[in-house]
Amino acid sequence: MPKPRDPRNPKDAYAAARRDIDRLMGWLTTRLDEHGGTDFGDKDWADVGDLRKVRSDLCQTLAFIANVETVDIERMLTPRK
Repeated sequence: MPKPRDPRNPKDAYAAARRDIDRLMGWLTTRLDEHGGTDFGDKDWADVGDLRKVRSDLCQTLAFIANVETVDIERMLTPRK
């Protein structure tokens, strides 16, 4: 993957990184819709594995940016009884 261009100051570098992340989030939504959207009738275990991998990576990313442990993010996703 090519290295993003590095502007000369942190303000511009931050803004560029943020724009990239916003675009990536949009692409993620599009890819999830293309992967199956909300029609779960014809899914198999490979499809489940795909989404579990994405979920895991998102939990790790969110934990990093929020400065918490991944388990804390996963705990928030688990329904309470």
